[in-house]
Amino acid sequence: MTDINTHEELISALSHICSMLGPRLRKHNLKGHTITLKLRYDMQHTQTVQCKMAYATDNEFELIPYAKKLFDDIWQKGRGVRLLGVGVSGFTDTDAQMDLFADEKKRKAFDALAHTSDKIKEKYGESTLQYGRDIRFKDSFSKTSTMNKKKD
Repeated sequence: MTDINTHEELISALSHICSMLGPRLRKHNLKGHTITLKLRYDMQHTQTVQCKMAYATDNEFELIPYAKKLFDDIWQKGRGVRLLGVGVSGFTDTDAQMDLFADEKKRKAFDALAHTSDKIKEKYGESTLQYGRDIRFKDSFSKTSTMNKKKD
């Protein structure tokens, strides 16, 4: 197992994880208020942090900045990371309450992009459409799974 120890690679991996989490949330019609980041340096050292987001979301484009902020708050520069995980909790079954200062037009565009991407992948296969941030990890990482290990 190879640890990742550069900020650029870790942020890329984090973005990739979020890009898998968003569609999984949408598939199950879930939106959450809380994002959790888990970093494992080695078998004895693990850090977990979380924060409440301004509103419930299922959109990877909204999850990524929160995940990056949490990561930058706790990562020890240069230290290799063996496990990197992102989760969402605090689910709601109501439409997200908008943040008064949120850019509504930008949110709608991100939601439209995410849902369109989901539909294309569902119809033509996962590898049909990929973001550049994800291509580099195609063969590098194992598939992620939910904490309860149920297969999506």
